Amino acid sequence: MNSNIDIVIAGYPKSGTHWISHLVKDLINADHVLDLTSSDDLEVTTDAIDRCWKTHLTYPEIVQAFKGRNFKLINVTRDPRDVAISGSYFFPFVNPKVRAFFRIIPGGDFVYDRIKWWLSSRLSIEYKRALMIAAVLHGDRRINEWCEISWKSYVRSFFGSDALGLKYEDMLDKPEEECRKIRAFVARDWSDTEIAQSGEKFSFKNQKPIQKFGYTVLRKGERGYWKNEMDQAQVADFEIFMGEEMEAFGYELSEHS
Repeated sequence: MNSNIDIVIAGYPKSGTHWISHLVKDLINADHVLDLTSSDDLEVTTDAIDRCWKTHLTYPEIVQAFKGRNFKLINVTRDPRDVAISGSYFFPFVNPKVRAFFRIIPGGDFVYDRIKWWLSSRLSIEYKRALMIAAVLHGDRRINEWCEISWKSYVRSFFGSDALGLKYEDMLDKPEEECRKIRAFVARDWSDTEIAQSGEKFSFKNQKPIQKFGYTVLRKGERGYWKNEMDQAQVADFEIFMGEEMEAFGYELSEHS
C-alpha cells in the first residue's frame, strides 16, 4: 500500500457528506470517520493507515487546516433546493435566544439538548422551510454554524480547486461508477468486487434512519422533492440568486429562468 493519506469529504450541510464519508471509510478500512471543524482537529500520525474526514469547511479553510500536509479532497454537491428541503426536516430552528438562556444555567446544555426537539415540534414545517430556504440562499448562522454562508458561496470556494467533484445525485444513480472515480483519485487498489459490496452496503435503500435525541441524520435520501414542497416564488428565488451555479452542475432550471 502507498503511504498513509488523509481523505477529506467536504460538502455543504445536507449534501451527503455523512453518507459518502462512511462509504469511503468502509473502502479504506478506517476505524471511523473523523470530524474536521478546524486545524485543531488534526493530529500528526505515523501509522501506515488512511484516515477519513468529513467537513463543511470551505476549500480555503480546509487547505489552511492541513497547512501543506498530504491529503486528498472530495467535494460533494447536491441540488440546493433539495438541500433546503432536507434541512427543514433536520435542524430544530429554535430561537437562538432560547439556547443562550439555557447556557447560563448549570447543566443547561444537557436540558436544552433534550427539549429542543419538543420545542421544534411546535413549529410548522412551512415556517422551517422558509427559514431554511433563506439560509441556503443567503446564509444564516442562527440555523446552524455551518449554514453561515450560502450554498452559492460554499460551492464557488471549490471552483478551480484540485478536489474531486462528486454529485449527490450521481452517487444515488451510479454508485459503483462514482466509487471507481474515488479509487482512481486516491490511488488505491480496491477491487471491483469490494466497490460493489461497499456501494450496496451504503446505498440509501439499505440505510436505516439514524436518530440522535429526536432528529434523523439519514432521512430519505431522495432527489427532486423540492418540486412538491416549494412554491413558484421560492423556486424562482433559487434561480435568481444561484441559477448560474446550479446550471454549472447540471441542475434543471425552469423554462422561464
